[in-house]
Amino acid sequence: MNKHTSHITHHACNSSLLTFLTCCVLLWIAEGYLLLSYPTDYLHLALQGQHRPFSDTFFRYYSSFAEWLLYLFMLLPLAFKQWRLTISYAITEGISALIVQIIKHSWNMPRPVTWFTEQYGNADMLQLVEGVRINAWHSFPSGHTATFFAFFTITVFLLCPTQHAKHKNLFEIIWGLSCFILALTGGYSRIYLSQHFLLDVFVGSVIGTLSALFTLLLIRNISTKKRQNKPISTQDKEG
Repeated sequence: MNKHTSHITHHACNSSLLTFLTCCVLLWIAEGYLLLSYPTDYLHLALQGQHRPFSDTFFRYYSSFAEWLLYLFMLLPLAFKQWRLTISYAITEGISALIVQIIKHSWNMPRPVTWFTEQYGNADMLQLVEGVRINAWHSFPSGHTATFFAFFTITVFLLCPTQHAKHKNLFEIIWGLSCFILALTGGYSRIYLSQHFLLDVFVGSVIGTLSALFTLLLIRNISTKKRQNKPISTQDKEG
């Protein structure tokens, strides 16, 4: 990423990132309220809603994007020599995945199918989607949700398509909202498919978002130090 592009992205997308993070905070507050107000079984069944053939197909494939498609998008910037963007994605996903896996294997919480079977003797009340392999354990937290939120937190800040738009502020807000909705949809798909509970998705979204923010802060600090340590040219000295 050249100097000019770096300057644009790190200033043009502040409103987008602020919009995205504001939506995240509001989401976490709402999720916290639901988790404290309703029992696990009632909350999960209510959030699953009524399944339809279209939504079954949509959420089945959208959820799988966190397994391959998002990682493919992370490599695409290399084709345009935007290596810093790919590095940002890689660091974020690495941190997020490490935290998720440590927690998963430390607690090893049951997935919805296992939990309902233990509580009620079967999981017949769950609406399962045909063709989706249902996991039994390592439910907490949701790795797919962490991947979605990590990816779109980086994307909303470093990829801003509105830098030359006439109504730039409005487009930045729309860009932030769009990235948030895409991340939220990925998280909800895990509940819809009965792969995770709301708590798993809640914590996964926090891990993904904070991992991305840590990466952005790290890269900014490194860039600042490089600029500070850059030797002053002869022309600058004379000027």
